[in-house]
Amino acid sequence: MDNLFDSYENDKIKLNNLKSKDFIDYDMQKMLYNDVWHMQEIKGLQRIIRAVVQVICNGIEVSVCTDNSAGEFVVVEVKDSDIKRADNDTIMNNLFDYIHPYGHVLIRRNYRIDFKGIKKRLKIFVDNLKVFKNLSLSKRIFLCQRLIVVKEVIDLLDEYKIFDSRKKLLIFQEHDTVSNTVIQKAHISGLKVVSPQHSSPIYNNRDFFQVFFDAFSCDYKLLWNEFTKRQFTAAGINEEKLYVVGNTKKLKSEKNFISEAVNNKFGILLDWPKGENAVDYNIKLIELANKIAEKYACGFYVKLHPVDSVENYKGLINNTYGEVLDKTTSMEQFENMVDFSVAHNTSAIIDLIYDEKTVFVYRMEKSFPVITDDIYNFKDIEEFIDKYNKWNDNKEKYKEEYKNIISLYYTKNSKELHKKFFESLI
Repeated sequence: MDNLFDSYENDKIKLNNLKSKDFIDYDMQKMLYNDVWHMQEIKGLQRIIRAVVQVICNGIEVSVCTDNSAGEFVVVEVKDSDIKRADNDTIMNNLFDYIHPYGHVLIRRNYRIDFKGIKKRLKIFVDNLKVFKNLSLSKRIFLCQRLIVVKEVIDLLDEYKIFDSRKKLLIFQEHDTVSNTVIQKAHISGLKVVSPQHSSPIYNNRDFFQVFFDAFSCDYKLLWNEFTKRQFTAAGINEEKLYVVGNTKKLKSEKNFISEAVNNKFGILLDWPKGENAVDYNIKLIELANKIAEKYACGFYVKLHPVDSVENYKGLINNTYGEVLDKTTSMEQFENMVDFSVAHNTSAIIDLIYDEKTVFVYRMEKSFPVITDDIYNFKDIEEFIDKYNKWNDNKEKYKEEYKNIISLYYTKNSKELHKKFFESLI
């Protein structure tokens, strides 16, 4: 995966100062960062196959869910994947209360064979091949087919007059190609853009989070805490665009406090599978969980990342003790099923700390740079056993000390801060 990151960095430089007559008002480099990353994961023949499909098919569909012309805000939801994320939906639903009345538009991927549009899509594809002259032919083909999608999005936004009479756009994220295109089109139309935090990106971690920082485009970024704000400022993002308002995902949920051990089960949270050596790290985490379960004769739950597959770990989990949770299991449900958790390189660590749930961090060659007390950090099974026993023998002491860690990631009065922010805009 190091090679993937290095290839991404090399190719994104080759996109500097790109210009195309079809996208003269757009920052094409920022718009395509996400595709430049995924281009590294997709090999030559697959790139060509995708291009053929994109030329033959109309790939984007727009639906106007709510056309409330009285509101300053328009919400554009981009569904560019079949994977459903209830946690992401919660974030957006929690924000809707602050922006009534608003227009609501859905843009989703929906490939349909469209022979009538082939000529138009093929022209976009051919005309832009020379734009990416510094890249290999298969990479040029891949990015040109993505420009077909970009043009479809721009044309549909114009056709439906999505931004007419609006002043502000609320959109879930910025880094994917469709969302970034929508944001740039909104800016061209004179709108200001608000986008919430939905995970905890780490700067300079040589992983996909770099795309979050590279593609940053909004006017107002709503952040959970000062820890995340420091990541964005370290990446060179203008501090004036960063607003710490607390955890948007938790606005309507009761705070879960540390509970006494009642389940005789612990949980492990696996890394995002496309990260650097992530599957290997996940396997080590599972092997560790097997050893912990055998040592203490307790069960454990495995929580996969929503885009991961249990097939990656087939035959590795000791079925006497371990159970893989359904992907629909929320973090709140998971937290209430376990007495403590073990994790490695996932931003879910911050969710656990926020909810005052004990989490031990497996420090391998690379791990999530969370700040926590030494008692919760370990490098091997022997160190875990030593620290777990100390923690288990004196829980009240460590529970009190844990509050100091929580304060690093928890922003007080989040409802009031969200309300104040939106009142200042409207």
